[in-house]
Amino acid sequence: MIAETRGIRIRHRGHEPQIHPTAYVAPTATLVGDVRVGARARVMYGAVLDAEGSRIEVGETVICENAVLRGSAVAGDQPVLVDDHVFVGPHATLLGCEVGRCVYVATTATVLQCAWLGAGAVVAVGALVHARTVVPDEYFVPPHTVALDAPVRLLAPGDPGLAEAVGRPCLRPRPHLSTAPAQVPPLFRPGSNAVCSLLVWAAVRSPVSSPISCGASRCGCRARR
Repeated sequence: MIAETRGIRIRHRGHEPQIHPTAYVAPTATLVGDVRVGARARVMYGAVLDAEGSRIEVGETVICENAVLRGSAVAGDQPVLVDDHVFVGPHATLLGCEVGRCVYVATTATVLQCAWLGAGAVVAVGALVHARTVVPDEYFVPPHTVALDAPVRLLAPGDPGLAEAVGRPCLRPRPHLSTAPAQVPPLFRPGSNAVCSLLVWAAVRSPVSSPISCGASRCGCRARR
């Protein structure tokens, strides 16, 4: 069977998805409206990228199976902006947020509207980054915890103050990657032996014991599994 490898593309509010010729979009991925998939990006099976009147921009990154990226224009412009070398895991959800370089968003993790993830940050399995939270560069959000506020603080499941903290309105202005610190974390500088987000994805698909790299044009990681 020969399948179309550019996904399900739906025109919405005058905009059609744009896919770079070197990107791969799986046949069952769905792109709606003003969605821009950059060079060498990978959007895998069942992923949904829905601009919802705003826009979605994905750099040289991997969007895994059944992940959801959704913008919004209901309460102001809330695009989803994902920089290069990002890994968005299966069933993860990004809603109207901005994600810096080399970020790892694990399986079932959720990032809410107007949040910002700094370069090299990790949002572990099942964690929630609350609306308008600023996660600093290289910061680790542990599994199943809630990150909120700026400066960021963490609450564990069952914390008695969780319901009040999440329900409190946040009046802090939305951060932007263009003005927030955006340096590339040291472990991803050329010559590093670190395993970056794209390398994790490549390792699952390469022959055992073969040397691998993420293949990203601006990433210096080199490692042997």
